[in-house]
Amino acid sequence: MTWIYSLADKNTFMSDCKSLLGRMFDTVASNVTLTSEVTLLPAKVNAAQLTFENKKLVFKSSFRVSRILLSAYPDFLTFHYKPPANPTY
Repeated sequence: MTWIYSLADKNTFMSDCKSLLGRMFDTVASNVTLTSEVTLLPAKVNAAQLTFENKKLVFKSSFRVSRILLSAYPDFLTFHYKPPANPTY
C-alpha cells in the first residue's frame, strides 16, 4: 500500500497531516509575520474570453461557485444569456 492510499484511513490521515503541517509551520523563519485569514469569494469568474464560433461571437469563461452557495454539488453549471429586447446602448 502506498502512502497516499494509507491516508484514506482517518487515524493515519490525522497523524500524518498533523506531523506534516507542524513541520511546515515550524520551518517558517522567526521574522516572518503571517497575514490574516484569506476569505474565499463565494463566486469568481476566471479565464474569460471572447471568440468567434460558426460566425457567432461567443463568451467563454470558467466560473467558480462556492459549495456553500449550492444545495447540490453539480459537476458543472450552464448559464444562458438572453440579450434585452430593447438595448439602450
